[in-house]
Order: sequence, then structure tokens, then C-alpha cells
Amino acid sequence: MSNLGNIRKALDLAAEKLAKADTFGAVSIMHAAIEQILAYLQKIDMNNHPDSDVTIRFQEDCGEGDEK
Repeated sequence: MSNLGNIRKALDLAAEKLAKADTFGAVSIMHAAIEQILAYLQKIDMNNHPDSDVTIRFQEDCGEGDEK
């Protein structure tokens, strides 16, 4: 899945969290999505990010998603 597809999934999940009144979960997911958007716009590879404190993982990163 593309970076933009992953961002869409994150925003959909944040909307689900908001619907369940899980504000902290929604804000955490939105923060990660914003990090991903900025990385995409700056053409930074989030798989090899220079700041090791930033880790964004999706199912396909863990071997449970679609293979390329």
C-alpha cells in the first residue's frame, strides 16, 4: 500500500476512535498521520528516518499485509 493509502487508513481509524469517544487514541493516530504527511511532502523515507525516535508501522511492515 502507498504512503497516501496508509495515511487514509490512519485517518479512518482516528475517525473510528472519535466515534467511540477515544479522544487520546484519535489524537495519537492523527499525530502519526501528520508525521507521515510531512515525511511524504519532504520526500523522507520513513523506513529509514534519521530520527530514530519516529517509528510508524503498518500491518504490511509486520508481514501481515499485502506483499509488493
